[in-house]
Amino acid sequence: MRRLVGMEEEDTELFDEFVSSLKFLVVHDLSTKSLHDYELLAVLRMLDKLGYISPREAWLNLLGDNLWSPNAQDCLLRAQEGSRVFPLPNIDKERKILLTTINESLYHSQL
Repeated sequence: MRRLVGMEEEDTELFDEFVSSLKFLVVHDLSTKSLHDYELLAVLRMLDKLGYISPREAWLNLLGDNLWSPNAQDCLLRAQEGSRVFPLPNIDKERKILLTTINESLYHSQL
């Protein structure tokens, strides 16, 4: 992440995204497949916040404000009750284009 963000810059939106994604990961017991999906979505969303992604209309639900949780406290509360809330969206149909887009974005950012 340090390579993506300049050391002088302060980006609270990116930081909030990063923290929210980590909270989601800590709270949810994800399967191996879900972990792979989580990784794709987390990277996609961070690259989007940095302006490296030209989103497709099909991705609007993936880049929305409330993907990880509408409220971190609510998320923690429900997790303690044992329910598996906030499932990851199904990205199977978009997986190949998501990977290509992420890789191209990283390439063009010269990282």
